[in-house]
Amino acid sequence: MDPRRTRRPLGSPNRPRTWLRRIAFLGAVALLGLQTQLAVADPPTDNACQGAFQGDPEGSLTKTASRNGQPLEADDEIFPGDEITFTITWRTDDWVGDELDRVADCFQLNGENLTSLDVEEKPTANDGSFTHTITVPDDLEPGDKLCDRARLSGDPAPGNESTQKSNTLCFTVGEQPPPPPPGRITIEKQTDPDGAEQDFDFSGDLGDFSLADDESKAFDELEAGTYEVTETVPDGWELEDIACSVDEGDQSEWSVDGNTVTIDLAEGGDVHCTFTNREVPPPPPGQITIVKDAQPNDPQDFSFTGSFESFSLDDDADPTLPNSETLSDLEPGPYSVSEGAVSGWSLTGVSCSVQGEGGSTWNRSGNTVTIQLAAGDHVTCTFTNVKATTPPPPPPPPPPPPAISVDLVKVNDADEDGTFTDDETANEQGQDVTFRVTITNTSSVNVVIQSLTDRWPGQAPFPVSCDEGNLVGTVLSPGQSVTCTFTIANYAPVTDDAPGSVVDTAAVTVGQQGNEGNAASDQDDSTVRVEAVLGETVTPPAETTTPPGGVAFTGAEVTRWGLLALALLLAGSGLLWLGWRSLGEPEP
Repeated sequence: MDPRRTRRPLGSPNRPRTWLRRIAFLGAVALLGLQTQLAVADPPTDNACQGAFQGDPEGSLTKTASRNGQPLEADDEIFPGDEITFTITWRTDDWVGDELDRVADCFQLNGENLTSLDVEEKPTANDGSFTHTITVPDDLEPGDKLCDRARLSGDPAPGNESTQKSNTLCFTVGEQPPPPPPGRITIEKQTDPDGAEQDFDFSGDLGDFSLADDESKAFDELEAGTYEVTETVPDGWELEDIACSVDEGDQSEWSVDGNTVTIDLAEGGDVHCTFTNREVPPPPPGQITIVKDAQPNDPQDFSFTGSFESFSLDDDADPTLPNSETLSDLEPGPYSVSEGAVSGWSLTGVSCSVQGEGGSTWNRSGNTVTIQLAAGDHVTCTFTNVKATTPPPPPPPPPPPPAISVDLVKVNDADEDGTFTDDETANEQGQDVTFRVTITNTSSVNVVIQSLTDRWPGQAPFPVSCDEGNLVGTVLSPGQSVTCTFTIANYAPVTDDAPGSVVDTAAVTVGQQGNEGNAASDQDDSTVRVEAVLGETVTPPAETTTPPGGVAFTGAEVTRWGLLALALLLAGSGLLWLGWRSLGEPEP
């Protein structure tokens, strides 16, 4: 029997020692488990990189390095203060683990771990990369060896760990080159004429400063680079030249654009630039003369305003106001002059002339002239105004024509007694009737008879033929009268056994002599009556009267009452004859 497996009875002398061993073993195991849990929960950096530089690279874990965007290769020189960027890339198609744990970038200096530069990160994907930048410590010495290698770790199965390592990059710390020598830029001021007291202001990359004639300002301890210096040229001066110089071998360069110099200062360069200004004499003054030309010459005042104080001009022999104004000692520039409006006058023109060779110009807009005055020029502008003429008053309207009036009175002598009235009874039915018309000029001027007509009911008016002659064209003076007598045959109405009447109307039209459009008219009626005739039949004569354009006036007609009366008359005559016969003839 194997003595190591021999069980000892309880209570033997060796039992307490055995239990002590067991308790110690269990405590060691517990302590080891606690350390393992702490390491897994928060692994320190030095443990992550422990052993990272042992063995060859495995799997697909690579890294690259660059400085200032330029790649670094193994054994390249680096210098304290350099910033080096590392990019770590992994691909897990060859990875045997189930879970990635961490990726670390580990550094060694001269074979010793340099934990201050170590970096580690928890991967978020099975394929990926991360980039970080370090600064080479300043305390490294020339010849030191700084090496870098990445490590990817994972856990493929409980209790097992798999690790991949990248290629190792080692760099040699080189001798730090001495800093480049500083440069200098000097700005100098020169003026023409010499000794001017004018200060000239400068600005740009060297700051703001001022210099007078023969003064200069040096700027030392300048790094190589580009510097701009600009001069603000004061009024009355012009920048004549900017000249720069350097010593032989100095690689500095410069260029001039207007009043600015751009200097590309080389390492240790020394550039001296001189700004030379020349005083510009003031331009000769100019003049503007304003002239007033009134047509015709008139004491009317015309006011002017604009770039100058207001003034007035007129154009007459009275010396109270002149007809021109000269404005002197004028600087070059724009000037405007406007003339105020004056009732009864119109501004018909503005013309300007230029004396001098400065190139002055002018233009007019309405009642304003704008002058661009050049140095030393004399511009004369004439404002011409014309007085409005008063039109003659319109002729008075012609007086209204005088009122024209006429009076017409019509009468008849139907009873043939020689007396005319406006209503008479004829002696018998169907007889001729004589009428008389009296025309009187009731106007204040002469009138001319234009027409005289007559008509009865149902009859159109017809011209009247007077026994005294044709009255149309007769001139009647104010108050003068003229008479027209005319007869109408068979005019008295025929009404047989009934009374009757007819109304006859005469009308006259007159016009003003010399203005016959100014006319007036009047009319009057005259009545002719007849008595009834009983037991008789009135046979009107065959003669009829037909007025011009009218219907024939036939006079009387036989009615049924007339036939009855005739029959009774004949019957009575027969009875009378029979009675006479019955009595017999008288004895002789």
